[in-house]
Amino acid sequence: MPFDRLLALKTDAERTVAMDVSIPTDARDVTFVSEKLQTFFTENGAKPRVAYEVALCMEEIAADYLSNRQARGLSGKKAYMDIKAFRDAGKIEIILRNYDDPYNPLVFERDDETFAKIGVTMVQRFARDITYSYSYHLNVVSVVIDA
Repeated sequence: MPFDRLLALKTDAERTVAMDVSIPTDARDVTFVSEKLQTFFTENGAKPRVAYEVALCMEEIAADYLSNRQARGLSGKKAYMDIKAFRDAGKIEIILRNYDDPYNPLVFERDDETFAKIGVTMVQRFARDITYSYSYHLNVVSVVIDA
């Protein structure tokens, strides 16, 4: 195959600190997600407030995916969800992905009475980039924060 037809991705030589969190799609409680992420980021030099807000945001998105699956009657269908967290010099990057039908958790109406998705709203205000994409049956939410 000719070299120009290959997909070549730039390597990130600065990327040294990473963490993976797997989330069962039949989980009833995802509070362990925020606990693991918050601990990871604070132990790797992130400001406590940033670590808390990012952890809360990702926990809310994970819980939202699970409740959406339940509402569509897909709770018993096999799928997976995981979070990759990176702490690089000057930035935090988190990637949540799940194998499922398309569903964008970043599109919502804020509810001031229930505070639903307050973590997502807070992170949207200070993140350099927060995006949703769907490709090859994967929902992917990426968050990049200068820290």
